[in-house]
Amino acid sequence: GVNGGRLTVWGDYFNSDTRTILSILLVAGVPHSLEEVDQFRGDHKKESYLAQNPSGQIPMITEGSFKILGGNNIFLIYLCNSHTQIKKKLYPEESRQEIEKHLAWF
Repeated sequence: GVNGGRLTVWGDYFNSDTRTILSILLVAGVPHSLEEVDQFRGDHKKESYLAQNPSGQIPMITEGSFKILGGNNIFLIYLCNSHTQIKKKLYPEESRQEIEKHLAWF
């Protein structure tokens, strides 16, 4: 990544945004780790998680000094802009217009 920290995804496999982020990272070959935040057990409401993310939402991405919260498109934009292998593999210049049409649809 651009800011020298390990990329960590905070979330759980039952959350579709978490699965999307993990899939992108796997396909592009970006080293990362998963901090499981089990919503069914209420992990997202525990003090330890709320100290990291006061909104209690999942997923969240941390990388170095960056903390990314929000909807899927925010995560995708961050990942494409901070990891060239993701941009080259999943967001190539020649397909960008078509990709953005689909993202806007969803």
